[in-house]
Amino acid sequence: MDAISKTYNIVKENYSIFWGTAILGGLITLSGILLCCVGIIFTYPFVYIAMYSAYCAYLGKPRQITYNK
Repeated sequence: MDAISKTYNIVKENYSIFWGTAILGGLITLSGILLCCVGIIFTYPFVYIAMYSAYCAYLGKPRQITYNK
């Protein structure tokens, strides 16, 4: 629950950046499908790459979760 609320607050503060990234990723996917006749399987990962880059730009590199035994 904490992760969802933290993500919501980050996106709420930077809504235009994340919205623009989503639109740009969608345009890349759409152009890959329509112009290059490449399926969504090959172009859709660009959306994930773009959103992950935006995430890293605002929060830094994700840290590894370790469990203490």
